[in-house]
Amino acid sequence: MKTILLGEAILQFLKQGRVELLWAEHTVRGYEIKLRLLHRYFGNMPVHQITPADVRAWRQWIASKPCQRRRGEPIGEVSLYHYSNAARVFWNYLHTQGYAVFDPEQILLRKPKMPERRFLNETDLLRLLEAPSMTCKTGIRNRAILEVMFSTGMRLSELCQVDRQDVNFSLNPAEITIRGKGGKQRVVFLSPRAVRYLQLWLKRHPDTCEALFTTVYGDEPQRMSLRALHNAVKKCARRAGLEMSAHTMRHTFSTYMLNHGVDLYALMKMLGHAQLTTTQVYLHVTNPSLREMHKKGMVLD
Repeated sequence: MKTILLGEAILQFLKQGRVELLWAEHTVRGYEIKLRLLHRYFGNMPVHQITPADVRAWRQWIASKPCQRRRGEPIGEVSLYHYSNAARVFWNYLHTQGYAVFDPEQILLRKPKMPERRFLNETDLLRLLEAPSMTCKTGIRNRAILEVMFSTGMRLSELCQVDRQDVNFSLNPAEITIRGKGGKQRVVFLSPRAVRYLQLWLKRHPDTCEALFTTVYGDEPQRMSLRALHNAVKKCARRAGLEMSAHTMRHTFSTYMLNHGVDLYALMKMLGHAQLTTTQVYLHVTNPSLREMHKKGMVLD
């Protein structure tokens, strides 16, 4: 019977994700955080001794823990789903490696009702884009960040990895080659507005750092971390009087593209989705342009 200690199995799983599957660092970190609680609950016991009932008990233990981000309230259903899914992915890894573990399908996933995806209307979008103060050291940079995010729809984690050499201004439209989930490359495009502010940022900060967006304080510019990018967007949102996350920009890009006639398959490629069903969530039922398209298409009397 092939088995392995839980702690060693977790390390091997994370190594495979980082080295072989080319997961983004924040993806590796996410699994590490969740599986660390798995290890804390079970200890370093052999994986073949863990049963589906044990994993359900672990999930209940997670549910009973107060969540710091929710001011001590119980952890939310969405987070619980992600913990269960992480355990299932990990057990699937153990199963494919030939270890004597139970069928991963026995870890049941109760998908919660997801909150409605928020997006900005054009009025709020313009308020956000114009929020950065051009007299502040971070103003041009933050304006360029917002313009690039809206123009490309890229994830914040993808923007964090973009280098200056990944941008090609010689094409029309200008484009950025990015590394998406699973290390997959794709090309996204820049609007004239995004090009204007991005070139202004690069002209004012001809840094030696290879990163596209860098810190502006300190002796040497450093690549902006995921948290720093998130905080920059949140700061601009507060100045604009908006309650939103950085990911709202991706939703706004998607909705804007659909409203202006981009077909769903093309949008799927722009967003880097693997399946069309993932992109379909952006088909908002209140979308007036979709109603008009339906009227044009449904001509049978």
